[in-house]
Amino acid sequence: MLNEITWEQFFLALGILFTVYYLYVAARYFGKEIAAKMELKIPSKKKGEKPETSILLSESQFAKAFGELEMINADLREKVIPTFARSKDKKVLLFQITQKLETFEGLKVPAFRHAINNCIHAEAKKIGLEITHEELENRWKALIENMPINKNQKP
Repeated sequence: MLNEITWEQFFLALGILFTVYYLYVAARYFGKEIAAKMELKIPSKKKGEKPETSILLSESQFAKAFGELEMINADLREKVIPTFARSKDKKVLLFQITQKLETFEGLKVPAFRHAINNCIHAEAKKIGLEITHEELENRWKALIENMPINKNQKP
């Protein structure tokens, strides 16, 4: 059996084993330092545009906003978007969605906006409407700018 293994295969297997072992040791003992050094900075898409910052919420604020998000998504799926299935009037649909979200504080959180966008895209596609990401983001920016500042929330 040992005659069937070449020296090249032996050293290749040995090299792979050493590599796997040292990668394990590095990840196990230096994982946090490696992750911190490898963290990528994503530049903004347009020049002059500020990159999005993360919003810190307390546990109760997050739970409240997440519950509202679920109710809004369900309402969009079951009531708002199906109402426009026959007319396919995109402007009226976007206006209705905007009105639904004008008091939603969670709109300031990028992850919540992304979840709403996904819901709207999926449901609009079902009724044959094409709503772009840019259209939605422009509406959300306008809504966020017009929202009153909550004094309990940190800027």
